[in-house]
Amino acid sequence: MNDHEMLKQILAAYQNDEINWSQVPAINALIQREVNQQVAKQVDNLANNTSQQYVDHLNSLIQSNQQQFDSSQRRLDALNKAINTAQRELKPTKRQQTLAIIGQGVGIVALIVTTLVLLWLIGPMVVHLSGVGLYGTH
Repeated sequence: MNDHEMLKQILAAYQNDEINWSQVPAINALIQREVNQQVAKQVDNLANNTSQQYVDHLNSLIQSNQQQFDSSQRRLDALNKAINTAQRELKPTKRQQTLAIIGQGVGIVALIVTTLVLLWLIGPMVVHLSGVGLYGTH
């Protein structure tokens, strides 16, 4: 029903002194259409507001998480720097490496000399006690 027909019905009812708004279908249709439009508009506004609130909340969470990540990253970078510094400090110098090799060499030489001296001292005793040397001397 268009607006022109609505106006005709309203004027006819007014001229007949029969304006009972509940009996005018055009008014009911107009009211229903306006109510539907207002409800749709309110629903759209509410949906947009709710959507914007969710977007704002998500942006806030993202920003908070980014700040936490940045803070954790800074702590991790500081720890990595400390680890690298400690590794550089603990790494032996060339002089220390050379002294360690010399010390190991001296230790090996001392072990070999000690073994030879023990064999030189114990060898004749073993041969004498085993009886091997007795048969060849008489």
